[in-house]
Amino acid sequence: MKIKVVIIIIFLSVFGYSQTTKAIYDVRINRLNSDLSIQGDYELILSNNLSIFQPIERKPELRLIHYDKAKILWEKENLINVNIKAGVSSVLLNDLQYKNYKEDTILSRELLLSNIAIVGEKLNKFKWELAQGNDTIILGFNCQKAYTNYRGRTYNAYFTTELNTLGGPWKFDGLPGFILSVSSTDQYFSLNAIKIETKKESTKIQNPFTSERVFSFDEYVSEMKARYEKQFKAFHSLNKESDEGGTFRLEFSDFIEDLGIGVLEFNY
Repeated sequence: MKIKVVIIIIFLSVFGYSQTTKAIYDVRINRLNSDLSIQGDYELILSNNLSIFQPIERKPELRLIHYDKAKILWEKENLINVNIKAGVSSVLLNDLQYKNYKEDTILSRELLLSNIAIVGEKLNKFKWELAQGNDTIILGFNCQKAYTNYRGRTYNAYFTTELNTLGGPWKFDGLPGFILSVSSTDQYFSLNAIKIETKKESTKIQNPFTSERVFSFDEYVSEMKARYEKQFKAFHSLNKESDEGGTFRLEFSDFIEDLGIGVLEFNY
């Protein structure tokens, strides 16, 4: 059953809620190129209708499953470029999500080629449906199951009403409780709570992006496409004396979210 009405009622009832909820999640991204798969612990802090979700280990190369093979090519604040083996390299990001429930907004630090973009969206964008008869217990809390489709993947989630009336890891939110577990049905992306702490006192959470330009999601996707096309053209200009032509082809498939780009091609 759909729960839009329930969500609205709960959002109105939580303003002024001062308890701090802190959760540690085991986060895994099983990339199509397994050499670039990731596993690490992330921390979610929720207090006063604000939350922040970020990795505990701030060196992103150490979250690679094969971090022992990683060779650092360059690094700068919250970004690092690593090489795993011949033909396999990647720019890694210290990702972060900041949520403001009163303003119904989420700000995310996202990768934009070898740079960073801050992307702003509405929080309440998930169309959840509750699954009946699939309750379970996680870390001692009674949990209900829900599922949703979001940007190319189907997700199963478990949430509890015994901790808070909102909150969740990464971008996930909008259920009438605190989300303790989310996993995609294709096993590409999963987040599972492994530790919970609560305290009566509130915790000060500040917006880390107050001085940053904020892209809408559509602006972010457009900027991504434009920068790749610029790179393709730059490569072509460096090799225009060559008699050999060809086609650059980039498939946007090894991402958590379907950006709606599909495949970029550039003939030269």
